[in-house]
Amino acid sequence: MDHRIPKAGVVIALVCAAAAIASFIFLNLAFEGPSLIKNVGGKPYTLEATFKDTEILPTKQPVLLRGLEVGKVKDVAYNHDGATATVKFSVKEEYAPIHKNAHVWIGERTILGDPYLALEPGSESAGELKTGAKVEARDSVDFDEAFEFLDEEGRTRVKSILGELKDATRAKAGPERLNATVGGLTRTVRELRGLTDSLRGQEEDLAGLARDGAIVLGELGRRERALRTIVGSGRQTLGAFADNAGSLDRGLAEVPGVLDASRRVLAESRPLLRAARPAISDLADAAPLLTPILADLPAITTDTVDIVSRLSGVPTFRELLTVVKLVGPSVPAIEGVARNLVPLLAYTADRSPGLAAFFANLAGATQSGDANGHWLRTAAVFQGNLSSDTPASGCPQRDLCFNAYPGPADARDPQPYPPGSYPRLQPFKRR
Repeated sequence: MDHRIPKAGVVIALVCAAAAIASFIFLNLAFEGPSLIKNVGGKPYTLEATFKDTEILPTKQPVLLRGLEVGKVKDVAYNHDGATATVKFSVKEEYAPIHKNAHVWIGERTILGDPYLALEPGSESAGELKTGAKVEARDSVDFDEAFEFLDEEGRTRVKSILGELKDATRAKAGPERLNATVGGLTRTVRELRGLTDSLRGQEEDLAGLARDGAIVLGELGRRERALRTIVGSGRQTLGAFADNAGSLDRGLAEVPGVLDASRRVLAESRPLLRAARPAISDLADAAPLLTPILADLPAITTDTVDIVSRLSGVPTFRELLTVVKLVGPSVPAIEGVARNLVPLLAYTADRSPGLAAFFANLAGATQSGDANGHWLRTAAVFQGNLSSDTPASGCPQRDLCFNAYPGPADARDPQPYPPGSYPRLQPFKRR
């Protein structure tokens, strides 16, 4: 009897055996069967979490970190004593270790189920967990529980929304638009989560900011009338600027020359201003006393001419009379100048502090400069009632009043302009 095995049979047997081994390995990996090399290499990084309800979580389900698979569920054990279940899961080496303030929960990837274990790894400041440690488990909410709070009207609205979604997805481009909308919503939620993480720990500052904002808004509400007046005045001013743009351009073009001339005048008048300050003060004090004297000046001048005429017989007085006669024609002009000084000095007397302050501030403003010389910063403010020489309309009922003719010491207590109250300086006229 020939006991030799045919070569063809041996080849077929080896090929079938190799195919069987390959199929076993492929199916074992595909269905995540027991690992053949679990004892080869280092020990895997595993953690445990205890749940009241595992949501029918089977083994081999993925552990997801913000949608990315970072591990697998290794074992689910039921605890009869506490009516709980302990889930043991592994984390890939590149995502380990997990931190002490990490937590997990069970989620579902579809409406029909397909549970997975969601992982929040925590922060580095909390410290690291060793392999085999327990992680905080949080309760999850399924789709049915999420809709339990809705009443009949709420469920009706949800059905309406789902019906609209169904109609929207029937369109040709509907699914693509819906997918883009969901993708944008996902990015929005992710950015909002990053924002809340950044704001965590700043609750007191945010509360203070909200309180301050409420105070500011309340104050703006109380000042609404004044704000409306300011905005209205600004609008009128801008309208006037727009109507006179050409004149404004020409005026601005003249400003540099005016400023240069003002610098020169101020520089040259500074010594005069310092010297004139005592004289202005003395004139202000003497103005009330000079008023009656200047009023009697014409009569005194006439009497003086008469007396000198009678003394013409005296040689010395004759010569003096000649001089007086020569000066006589200029006496009316001198009288007019003297009379005009009376209201001018009376007006200056009440406003001497303001004039002195103006020249002092002007002198101080021109003390700044650089290597090119002194300079002066000025700003032009335009008010419509000033250009028209009229008081502001609606004053004093409106919050802002403008007085083109301020009285003495008006800066301490601004008052509206009553018509007819401004003193008009009239020139002297000989009767």
